[in-house]
This record gives sequence, C-alpha cells and structure tokens, in this order.
Amino acid sequence: MPRHIVIFILSVTVFTTVQSQLENYVIVRSQSLCIPPYQKVGKQCLFFSRPHSPWGLSDTWHQAYKSVYDAAVFCMAHDGQLAEQVQDFKSALDLCATVRGGCAPSLVARRGHCFQWNPLDGSEIEIPCNHPDLKARFICQQN
Repeated sequence: MPRHIVIFILSVTVFTTVQSQLENYVIVRSQSLCIPPYQKVGKQCLFFSRPHSPWGLSDTWHQAYKSVYDAAVFCMAHDGQLAEQVQDFKSALDLCATVRGGCAPSLVARRGHCFQWNPLDGSEIEIPCNHPDLKARFICQQN
C-alpha cells in the first residue's frame, strides 16, 4: 500500500510542476511583449518601416519602401506579418511623434485586399495589391 501512495504523490508532483510551467507560459504569452524594434501600439506590436540596420533597412530610407508583396515577405522574415490594420489610432499617433522619420502613408493588407493607412487621420484607402510601380512605407505586426 505505501508503494501506491508514493506513486500517487509522484504523479501529483509531476502534474503540479507541468501545470505551473504551463501557467507561467500562458502568463508570459498573454502579456504581448514587443520584441524590438516592434513597439507597443495599443494592444498590437508594430514596426513602422524606417531605417533599422539590423534588419537591412539602411539610413538612405530606400529600403523602407517596398511593394505589397516585398513588404509581406520582409515582415515574415522578421517574425511578423504585414499588419492588417492599425487598431488604436491615438496610440499610433503618439508613437509616430517619437520615432525617427515619423509615420507616412503605409501599406497594410487583410483578407486579400490591400490598403494604404493614413497617419493623419487613421483612415485607409484601398489600393491594388499588385500595382507594378507602387512602393510605399509599410507596417509589420509581430506574430
């Protein structure tokens, strides 16, 4: 009989340890920590394209402008996705006032449609996703 009690206690200990590890994981993931250069904008972690040499965006600003396709590929290569939208305009406006170069009309995309987000009022204008000459700044959202 004591042998069964020991096994039961070990099982409870293992379960409790696993459960506490999972609870810690859930707590950490629910905090939505932004990994730089992503920055907190309301509940989102966003990167408004601008020079950032660790990501290959040089100080000339040339690489901060991309087509919709190239922007989506770039965001995926940096643990993110092309943002679907900016959900909290006031928070975005506050961030835009402090980041180098501010914010410019920027590419976002959702459900097969592409838009250019306006930093002046938070509005969006639908644009063709495959326009051959379109290059604009863009917004990545951290996964």
